[in-house]
Amino acid sequence: HLAHIVEMGLGPAANPALASRAVRLAESPGPLAEKLISHYLDHNEYSEALVWLEYSADAAETLQAKDGYLQRMVALSLGPLDDVAGAIRAIERANSPAELMLALIVHLAEQGEDGQVHEWLNRFVDVVGDEPRQVELLGDMFQKALHADGPTDLAKAVVAVSPNPKPLIERLVGHYRREGDEQAELTWAEELLAATPDANAREAVIGRIVELALGESSRPESARAAISLSATPNVYLDPLVALYAANK
Repeated sequence: HLAHIVEMGLGPAANPALASRAVRLAESPGPLAEKLISHYLDHNEYSEALVWLEYSADAAETLQAKDGYLQRMVALSLGPLDDVAGAIRAIERANSPAELMLALIVHLAEQGEDGQVHEWLNRFVDVVGDEPRQVELLGDMFQKALHADGPTDLAKAVVAVSPNPKPLIERLVGHYRREGDEQAELTWAEELLAATPDANAREAVIGRIVELALGESSRPESARAAISLSATPNVYLDPLVALYAANK
């Protein structure tokens, strides 16, 4: 009988309030609520659709079903509804919210909400806990952040919170090298040096820093700082002498 009432409420007579009351009386409202959700989505009534996705998540009989509703809440909230609060409510209901949080963080970055990006990245790290899982999910986010026009602020923010930033920094260095942006490459090469414990690998990075810093980038202070960390600083004496001679 309840199913019939829902069908009537969503039919030509168009009385969604009647259908809603019937759904709330159902012991297992999922299938009937789905009809309401589809109705509201078909009519671009996204706020109402979100209400029933939220209701369905709370009434879900399995974790799998609940997760499905929460994912749809986030997609709708960050998509046509443009309602960050709806996405946050979904995250608060989730048993494993990491992937929902990633979607929110990417959205906030696209909106230029840098403060909230950093806040949610820190929350994300706390929620995930397990370091290998953090590295995996942050790597996925970093990949999304590397748009065709170059790394976004989100990519750099991910580097800042990653427990293993070195591979990400290497990718940024490689990106800027391919782009021919020597200033940015030098800046991230310095970050890479700080994140590189292996002595042989450090020497290779130091060599590139010196090359960049004494070239068009013209940042001799960066060259001196890198050379001071080298196990073989004498090999860099000639380029330093040449620079000082040229600046006399």
